[in-house]
Amino acid sequence: MITTDFIYIFLNLLMLITFIIAGKGISKDKSHYWIYAFWPAIVFTIVLGLRLNRGNDYVHYMEVYLYDLEDKQVLFTAFNHFLKDLGTGPHWIFIWYSGAFILGAMFFLRSVKRYAAWVLPLFLISFTVFSEYMIRQSFGYTFVFLFMLFLFKEEMPIYKRYICMFVCFYLAYSIHSANAITCIIDLGLYFFIKIPFPPKLTIPMYLLASYYLQNHFDFSYLDGILSFLGEHNDKFSTYTDNADVWFDNDAKNAIYDRNSVVKIIQTLGECSLIYLGYRILQVRKNKQILFFYNLFVIGAIFSQCFYSLEILRRMGDVMYWYWAFPLAYVLYYKKEVFTLFKYKVVANLLFLTLLFFGYDYLKYLFMRPLGMYKFIWDM
Repeated sequence: MITTDFIYIFLNLLMLITFIIAGKGISKDKSHYWIYAFWPAIVFTIVLGLRLNRGNDYVHYMEVYLYDLEDKQVLFTAFNHFLKDLGTGPHWIFIWYSGAFILGAMFFLRSVKRYAAWVLPLFLISFTVFSEYMIRQSFGYTFVFLFMLFLFKEEMPIYKRYICMFVCFYLAYSIHSANAITCIIDLGLYFFIKIPFPPKLTIPMYLLASYYLQNHFDFSYLDGILSFLGEHNDKFSTYTDNADVWFDNDAKNAIYDRNSVVKIIQTLGECSLIYLGYRILQVRKNKQILFFYNLFVIGAIFSQCFYSLEILRRMGDVMYWYWAFPLAYVLYYKKEVFTLFKYKVVANLLFLTLLFFGYDYLKYLFMRPLGMYKFIWDM
């Protein structure tokens, strides 16, 4: 269905333009980062925070707020009590959640401000759905961003750095326990993976996941880890206790099905970024971008493997959305990337397929389901 709501489209395009202008400003004047970063943070907080009934869990988290339904997530419940003490109504809590998310992101993005002209708008395009649909997890991700910020602050005294990382880890976990998994994966990549994953291995793995495992994966291989997670996490135990509902063929959600043309375009786009990202990291080494590249590759393969199974795909998507960083890096060094190709037509075709990464955002703008483009003034 075509979205025709003018206000929704206008505000989201205004937000994108704000991120583009701020990114260009930061790239030209890196010493005044916050003067430029302030405006996209404010616009994001308002546009995402004033939404109405958008996202699968919108109503659920109003009920959580009113009735303390997630009391085992200590910090999340404590923060909601703070909002209640301020007299915050249930529809207004999303301003706080969205504001916290984008503020953490802006602190984090400061570490890659050199590439801000590309990183800021691509970050918005890739992570907006995360903030809208995974409400509590994205709120807790504020501290995952800070965790990663300290992870790469190698100039800090090591004990201070590790204390800051531990505090961020605990806060992220106390809001949404799944964020702990992200932090653990981050630590593994940072300490043990020093090179970008080679595309001669990852592209075949991606194709295997997308065109075979997606429809033939045997979930019995996951019994051990699912049981472990269920024993240590009450939220996840609800999934493992109903494994036949969440993890068999009946759990596959038709809303994620793609027609064959879109799937081919997606395959070309994602494999092109896997290849181009690897090539530029071979000549322009950057430890932080390498980290994001590997995170994206893991997420892309994992998401393809479980594309139609929402609960598992969510785990992969959080890593997959880091495509914004290797893509920004490739675009920043576009001229240099072209010098790596003997035949420029090949490079042009690979860059053309990268347009796929705007596909989901265009759907987000113009193909929303009925009612998914409202703001609180539409009540």
